Amino acid sequence: MDTRSKTEVNIFISLVICWTISACLMLFNNIVVKRIADKLLKGRSAYTYKKASISIYKIFSYSFITFYGYLFLKNEAWVMDRFSYCVKCDFNSYSLKTSFYFIYEFSFYITELQNVLIHGYNMKDKNQMILHHIVTLTLIGGSFLLGYSRYGMVVMALHDISDPFLESAKLFIYLKEKITADIIFTLFSIIFIISRLFIFPYVVLYPLGCHLFSGKANLIEHFFFVFLSSLFVMHVFWTKMIGKVAKNVIVKHEVRDVRSSSTDLPDRTKID
Repeated sequence: MDTRSKTEVNIFISLVICWTISACLMLFNNIVVKRIADKLLKGRSAYTYKKASISIYKIFSYSFITFYGYLFLKNEAWVMDRFSYCVKCDFNSYSLKTSFYFIYEFSFYITELQNVLIHGYNMKDKNQMILHHIVTLTLIGGSFLLGYSRYGMVVMALHDISDPFLESAKLFIYLKEKITADIIFTLFSIIFIISRLFIFPYVVLYPLGCHLFSGKANLIEHFFFVFLSSLFVMHVFWTKMIGKVAKNVIVKHEVRDVRSSSTDLPDRTKID
């Protein structure tokens, strides 16, 4: 089998696995998450049940891929050399662990994009979330198919690490565990800012920028830089929103999901 045919076969297999994982995620949400939500949220309003169920699902999903990424990357020697991330890998030679990492992430964000498009009508940052998911899917798929797996895996790891804390804080808001939600949100804020506003540009944007200015970069790497830079801009936007939540906690003694519209009163929880 020639290289082109092998690549086409591997892409087809990846798409089949992607569809399978997406189906498994939906089954997990409809069976396992539903049972957990039924126990935790008995007697709650339909709105709270729906929002909390989404957070439970995301806690499991983000936690799983965060731990998977950590266990995988901690044994990779190249991780400590940020200037080696631009080394290309052969798509047809990926290990099973590498392929699963990318395909799972791609499957998850496909389902997330679908959820935002269908159910995100009351989100203040709906357009930003749609853009974020499209950029994320482009980067995941592009880095996987074009051999820039090192960049892809590092970016995924940096973006996943704060998400379990955000969803946990939201869940405790819906459970009216105010102090716990406040503590977890503080941890989320610290991890988000450090990982996305400091580590991300230091280990990803700066080395890639140096590579571009060296004159050795190709057109694809320039496109990657543009997409990664747009992610950083969105990080700054969301940091501003995090600041608004922190202000509500400090000044108004109120934990509130500022990404929801002002009519969504269940997203507002007073701190006694």
